[in-house]
Amino acid sequence: MKTFLEVRERDGAFAIRHDDLLAYAGPSQLIACTLTFLLFERAFADLSPGAPPRRDDIRLRTAFPGDGVHAAMEMVARAVTDGRLVVDTRLGPPEAPPAPAGRFYFEVAIGNAARAYWPKPGVFDDRFIDMVVNYQDGGGGPKAQADYLAYKHDLIGRLRSMAIGDLFESREIPAWTVPPPPAPIEVIDHGTLLRVTFADCVAYHGRTSIGGLALGYRLLQHAFARLSPGATPDRDEISVFTAFPGPGLRDALELVTRAVTRGAYKADPAADVPGPAGVTGRMYFEVEIAGRRLRLALIEGAIGEEFIRLGRKSKAGEATPADEARWTELKEALAVAVLSTPAADLFVEL
Repeated sequence: MKTFLEVRERDGAFAIRHDDLLAYAGPSQLIACTLTFLLFERAFADLSPGAPPRRDDIRLRTAFPGDGVHAAMEMVARAVTDGRLVVDTRLGPPEAPPAPAGRFYFEVAIGNAARAYWPKPGVFDDRFIDMVVNYQDGGGGPKAQADYLAYKHDLIGRLRSMAIGDLFESREIPAWTVPPPPAPIEVIDHGTLLRVTFADCVAYHGRTSIGGLALGYRLLQHAFARLSPGATPDRDEISVFTAFPGPGLRDALELVTRAVTRGAYKADPAADVPGPAGVTGRMYFEVEIAGRRLRLALIEGAIGEEFIRLGRKSKAGEATPADEARWTELKEALAVAVLSTPAADLFVEL
């Protein structure tokens, strides 16, 4: 393992150390930071062997939704902030090994070249998944956490000692362009124009309910286009009622409109309204702007039966660690599907 990665910005090249990734992502993400560092070491050697790659020319796709890997990718490539990271748990071949959520599968594109990478068999085994599922969030008590820390250091020692070609399977794939991120949402706040991006919503809420976060973002995009065409709405004139009380949806609405803080947001999961069932309540929404009201329901089938079943198990405290991991995977996949679908195709007007 090299001691640093090198990337270029407009004004020159600079080095990023493994410890820089760890400082950004946090000490709990030791394995994620090491894996990402080694991924970039291999990809840079494959795709940009003659010179450090331009930071803004690095595009990434992955089937792994873990926060630590995403943070490390952000540190190296600024991929999250600039919308050059796509998370889609459906990506990759069957031989890409399962992770606690999603799969260990990564695609890196630099310029006109791109390659896919996934760990070779045995690198991440069943014990790894069991340890992460049970102890990554601090469970098991002091003794279990001490054992887990020792396990992590042993694993990263083995990873760092591997030759550059021994960790990942790899194959050439067609290069791709990054789809544009969802357009920013504009609102007026006390005479000031604000532009809120989906990345802002993720920074505010996190990824815990990222499917609902994406849904709330698309809901507001659609409602603003229908209720305030050609004009930027004022925050103080926006109110929302919904029969779906999900925290992701709520936080997207709050960040853009401040409706929760202003008392202009109401969620009633017991409301007798049309719309497909959610994990809780129904997917029914009313948005009002300056006295004009839009009533919407999510299209049937946008949220699958497995998503709802696992979500309800989680809310009831009955989900197993495997259930929770699968639900995380489905939430990430839902966000990808929602953000890649035009807002007008997600909702039915009532």
